[in-house]
Amino acid sequence: MSAENGGQTAIWLDEDIQAFLGYLAEHKAQAGDNGNFKIVTFCNAAIFMQDYSTQGVPKTAESCKNKYQSVCSFHSF
Repeated sequence: MSAENGGQTAIWLDEDIQAFLGYLAEHKAQAGDNGNFKIVTFCNAAIFMQDYSTQGVPKTAESCKNKYQSVCSFHSF
């Protein structure tokens, strides 16, 4: 947890995750052959998510990267 946000974490609702994954799907060409995105993609995703996040602190590049890794490990992409 970051001191910047008072120890609060980003909250990912189902709608947030769908919007986030939709963004990544639209930018899949930015992922390497191994399916990993560079940090710049997660920075841009965090900016994109500002319009979709309704609860919790704003999503950051780090929280977007963590969510992507979590979803990938859960779904075994």
